[in-house]
Amino acid sequence: MATQSKSSPANPIFDSQVQQLGWPHTSSEMQQYIQIVIAIAALVTLLIGVANKIGFNNTGSYAQNFIFDFMVPFNLMLFVAGTLVGFIADICYAVLPIHSIQQEILSGHWELQRLTPHGDSQMIAAKDGIAQLRGQRIVIVEYAVRGITVISILFGVLLYVVSPNSANEIVIIGLGTLLVILVAIPYVLEPRWRMRALIAVGMAAAIQSSTPSMAVLTALAYALGARLLQLLIIVGVCFGVLTLIFAVFTMPFLIPLGGYLDYRLYKWVRFAMLKRVEHLAAKERA
Repeated sequence: MATQSKSSPANPIFDSQVQQLGWPHTSSEMQQYIQIVIAIAALVTLLIGVANKIGFNNTGSYAQNFIFDFMVPFNLMLFVAGTLVGFIADICYAVLPIHSIQQEILSGHWELQRLTPHGDSQMIAAKDGIAQLRGQRIVIVEYAVRGITVISILFGVLLYVVSPNSANEIVIIGLGTLLVILVAIPYVLEPRWRMRALIAVGMAAAIQSSTPSMAVLTALAYALGARLLQLLIIVGVCFGVLTLIFAVFTMPFLIPLGGYLDYRLYKWVRFAMLKRVEHLAAKERA
């Protein structure tokens, strides 16, 4: 994995602490974990497909009734569930590095590690790498939930395509499919960007705070701020798509732009927080 290759084998602090992680922490174990999550997601998707087929048959094969009576509220429920999972994941990502760092600070082990030849940079990289390995487990679950949502929505679009009146609405169907695909790409990729940023937030909060509870509150405040900035990006893109005269032509550019801004937002948060961690560590050493 990328985190391991970045921190290991040149980082002995990472090497010693990674062995303390539970399953999965090695590449082979993570592959097994991914396979299990994919299998569960595939089973859930299959069950959704069976339920859709049964519901579709019960509507007298009239796809449009089934889509608006069942598929739309069901997909909305999936989206809400994915959003709730994302908010819970935010808390996990921000808190992940806090316990270990605060525990080491309170026990004096943090200062002992800084006295070794490895230096602050390797210690920070090790903590970041360990937290990312732990956060990767949650990211994979987010990927699965969001992937199921996207597949279910595309299935609804497919049902609409085979409906009796779809031939008269081919342009709308094409634009709808394009919209789903454009939104799906950043929607599925976003959890990893957010995880890496919020772990850096948690590290900065852990070092600058005097108590674990204060560190958690600080990290969650930063995480909420990042979410609000993300919301501004989403609102801006939606406003642009809905209000521009040539929205049909600008949509293929505005939505990827929103995804790119979201990526840059979390990359900036991660960069700023890691710089703050380095500054705080250097300040303590001085």
